[in-house]
Amino acid sequence: SLVSLISSIAIVTIVSRNLRKLYHRILLMISLSDAILSFTNMFHLILAPQHKTINPFVIGNDASCAAMGFFLNTCLLCTSVYNAFLSINFLLQVRYKWTEEQITKRIEIFVHVFAASFSLPLPMLAASLRSFNPEFISGLCLMKEYPAGCHADELVECESGEKFGSLLAISAAGMIYIVAIIGFVSVTMLYRTVRSTIHKTSVTRFSSAPQESTTSTSSSADGVCMEMDSKQKRRLRRVSWQCSMYALAYLNTIIWPLFHQIIGRTWDMEHKLGEPGKFVAVLVPFIFFPLQGFLNFVIFITPRYQQWRSCLPDEPWTYVLRCAVSPDDPPCGNRRGTANLGSTKVSQGGGCSRSLRVSER
Repeated sequence: SLVSLISSIAIVTIVSRNLRKLYHRILLMISLSDAILSFTNMFHLILAPQHKTINPFVIGNDASCAAMGFFLNTCLLCTSVYNAFLSINFLLQVRYKWTEEQITKRIEIFVHVFAASFSLPLPMLAASLRSFNPEFISGLCLMKEYPAGCHADELVECESGEKFGSLLAISAAGMIYIVAIIGFVSVTMLYRTVRSTIHKTSVTRFSSAPQESTTSTSSSADGVCMEMDSKQKRRLRRVSWQCSMYALAYLNTIIWPLFHQIIGRTWDMEHKLGEPGKFVAVLVPFIFFPLQGFLNFVIFITPRYQQWRSCLPDEPWTYVLRCAVSPDDPPCGNRRGTANLGSTKVSQGGGCSRSLRVSER
């Protein structure tokens, strides 16, 4: 959670330098939600009520458990909306040729309104109905009844969440996975569009290629067209790669809660905690679930890191990463492996810029 929190803060810092880009504004909302989720996850398992779990480290009460459950569900619902919007944004620009201005004017404001109205009511209702209760083993505060299974056992009296706990949890999960499916469908459509476009471009260029060059002018023009095709292909592949990776990072976030619920309902965890396999099955989701912020940072910074690496092939990776995070622009243009320090403007005052100017001398 701490690594994810730091990574999300890094993304917020970087994208805040230029919020005129829609891509940056979407990442800002995703990272803010993930930062809040990561921060609360750091304290979630110790803020459950002491008398409702066997977790020996808990120091909380019913109110702190409800607060943790509220932030967990609100952030997950909000993140699902903006991750789907990120995929839809890429799809609209690549497949349907929408501009950022069109998406901003026609869609963006409605997405923000929808995200708020989608993510807040259900957790607020669960908190008002006292439906956030801790798991007996881990202390994770979820929408559930307490004691567990009391609604199906006439001999056990439910203390809280007996009427709506499970129903609210199913509703929240359904909302998250429906929106996630919309995002994954958009990613699939984008991938197929990029693949089809690249294939058509290659076939068209091959079929229209001249048999032999008659003049140096026509040869030069063909070279420019091929270079433009190559740049366009690289851009399309990069967009498709980033969109797919963001979707996989989000899949990592939603797949582990589902896995945790499945093993919790199908395995007798309470009486078999001593078995290594059961312990690992409980531990793994808590390790990988909070990693979306870190994964998003890796995906976001990779293109800039590659550009800086092509400019600084001999520098250590830590220095190149620092340059990629800095406000300075890569000084060797868009071509990989070719430096153009003389004609490229580099922001003044940055440590990376000064180092490049020294190496140029």
